[in-house]
Amino acid sequence: MFSARPGSRARGRGMRLVGEWVYDARYDPPAPVIDATLMEPRRTNVSALVDSGADLTVVTEDKAKESSLTERPPITVAFIRGPDYVGLAPIYRSKIRLRDTELLIALAVAPISEEAILGRDLLNRLIVSLNGPRRVISVFVSEESGQSKG
Repeated sequence: MFSARPGSRARGRGMRLVGEWVYDARYDPPAPVIDATLMEPRRTNVSALVDSGADLTVVTEDKAKESSLTERPPITVAFIRGPDYVGLAPIYRSKIRLRDTELLIALAVAPISEEAILGRDLLNRLIVSLNGPRRVISVFVSEESGQSKG
């Protein structure tokens, strides 16, 4: 891995650093959690656990209400299963911002965690490096992906 400033380009690698975040020590063991912002309809800050085992990106009902996401009709529903929740969850179209990068996303709303969960639907569009010994997560976008820089 290499060290770079957010927004810098990795020479010859075709990717741009979105940002680095320190693991959240409230988890045992510490876990990769990213600070993000739901951009639509109303800007709302969220902490999101990076979960490569989750199919979908999920936000809590409280954060969905705070962002006014639930004031418009969902685009579909999905079956969600978590440790304490099994059932259908509405899916809403929104944008999420990671530092200076905005991504269009479909967000599930369900009571499966106290934090948002970044699932594979979003992670598969990013280049993610987990550095466990340093307890740092680095997120990059491919320059070919066309992800917007906010």
